[in-house]
Amino acid sequence: MSKPLLRLWLPAGATLVAALFTLLWLRRDHQAAPLIPAAVTTAEQPAAPTSAPIPTKSEDPLAAALTLPDPRARAVAFAEELHRLIARDPMEAAAALRRMPRGPEFTQGLFQVLDALARRDPEAALALANELARSREEQVVYNVIFDRFAHENLASAAERLARVPAGEPRENAARTVASAWSRADPAGALAWAEALADPSARSAAVETALGDLAQRDPHQAVEIARRALRPPARERAMFAAIQRLAATDPAAAAPLVAQLPPGDEQTMLASHVARVFAERDTPAALAWVKSIPIDLTRWMAHNSVLTAWVQRDRTAAARHVLEMPPGQGTEFAASHLAQFLASDPADAILWAAALPDDNSRIAANAQIASAWAQRAPAEAVRWAASLNEDPLRPNALGGAFSYWMLHDADAAMAWIEAAKIPAATKARLLRRQ
Repeated sequence: MSKPLLRLWLPAGATLVAALFTLLWLRRDHQAAPLIPAAVTTAEQPAAPTSAPIPTKSEDPLAAALTLPDPRARAVAFAEELHRLIARDPMEAAAALRRMPRGPEFTQGLFQVLDALARRDPEAALALANELARSREEQVVYNVIFDRFAHENLASAAERLARVPAGEPRENAARTVASAWSRADPAGALAWAEALADPSARSAAVETALGDLAQRDPHQAVEIARRALRPPARERAMFAAIQRLAATDPAAAAPLVAQLPPGDEQTMLASHVARVFAERDTPAALAWVKSIPIDLTRWMAHNSVLTAWVQRDRTAAARHVLEMPPGQGTEFAASHLAQFLASDPADAILWAAALPDDNSRIAANAQIASAWAQRAPAEAVRWAASLNEDPLRPNALGGAFSYWMLHDADAAMAWIEAAKIPAATKARLLRRQ
């Protein structure tokens, strides 16, 4: 019955209201009940439900919480009501979940119920997870319940893994068991993980166990990853192990980078190892970088060496780039180093003028102007505009002018209107804004 009707009937007395509500309830149930054809025998009729009737929203605090319009208030009220229900009867809370529509509150409730149920009745918790956890977000709940299982009894947790649905649910559970096992017995965890029959669960468990091994013996972790894993898990495990090794022994980590397949991960790892290596031994790091066969990876790693070097010996790093042969690698290095040298614009400008080829000078001047403009945009723009060569001037001017527009658009526009630069350059600058 709606709230307006209730307000009309309340003056007639509580007894009349109760009687009318009961009549409407019974009539609704009668109308909603399915008709059983005469040909269906008693044996074929569905068994009568043994659970209590489904409560209405007015009787069900969970349902009432879900009607709150504000998402934050709804989540808080739902969690509180579900907590009370779980404390009273976890199985009743599970039954309430089955009646709920899928959505954020359902996922929230599933985690709450299974976490509580896993403490009291692990088998019931696993059965409920298998029944209700369907989406990827919901299947993360296997991490929750298997963490509980593993803390209480590792052997039982490992045995229950076979009863988890194959695919992502079992992978999540396998990772959790391997993580808990590795903390207690790293060698035993790895042996268990490698012996798993399910390929996807085995890969997830081995990768997790290798994460722990990488902290103690990165070399061994790399070797096992190469032997026991397939891409992309193999690359992830090797990346983590080599990165860990670089922190303590970058000279040993450097040649292992080549064991990763060419691509973004190898380039990222090479750059990381190069920087750490250069902090300890710059000449050795430079020698290793020269051996990298892929141009972009080599250039990125070389820039990482320069990053470490320029902070320790600015003059030596600057001289090194000046002595590089002309080419794209020098252009790449000049652009990178110019960002650091631009803290002293006058020296940086002289250094850029001495670079071995035009492209390197263009790239360096553009970076000097942009870095300078972050501190003094008007000065940087006026210097860039004073360059007499194209494309030196437009490339250097563009970034500096953009910073000036961000800092003081009125002053930048006043300058460009009065500046004695080609109309085409003005138009190009304004199009960039």
